[in-house]
Amino acid sequence: PGNQHAGTVCRSLVSSIDLAPTLLQLAGAEPAASFQGVSMVPLFANPEAKIRDYVFSEHNWHDYRAFERAVRGERYLLIRNWVRDVPRTPPADAVQSPTFAAMRQLRDAGTLPDEQMQCFKLPSPEYELYDTRDDIHNLRDLSELPEMRQVRDEMAAVLDDWMQKTGDSVPPQLTPDRFDRETGSPISK
Repeated sequence: PGNQHAGTVCRSLVSSIDLAPTLLQLAGAEPAASFQGVSMVPLFANPEAKIRDYVFSEHNWHDYRAFERAVRGERYLLIRNWVRDVPRTPPADAVQSPTFAAMRQLRDAGTLPDEQMQCFKLPSPEYELYDTRDDIHNLRDLSELPEMRQVRDEMAAVLDDWMQKTGDSVPPQLTPDRFDRETGSPISK
């Protein structure tokens, strides 16, 4: 309050890891050196400011075997998938939904729109690249376009560097599926 007018928009990249340093700074405390996040306080005074060039995300096991990482810059989003032999199935509760049942029917009939086929596609793509400015819903994968190869490679290098700096690597044994990918029914051991 008092720093910005109602309706002010800030388009700077921030991450959930920035919350703790922000709250600590607002409380007058210093974050520990081990914190990966940075304070968002400069953005409150100047919504045009920039506190980071990239944000990163991880997807590990959630009902199903998975290992995906993503990096988002100001314009592009790159997703890398290490588990390509299975489709990128949504969580089991979504697989059990009437919506997913309808999607399976449309898929089997050959009428499911291409942008909704992503959770059934095999093999899963290793890379996906999206232009978050011109394709806000991330529906057009640009990763295989020759003219986007440099962007893809640059984003992949940023992601690789982040993984190396944070000690992130693919574990030798991923947690297996606990639910059937088509029905969402529990898999008995």
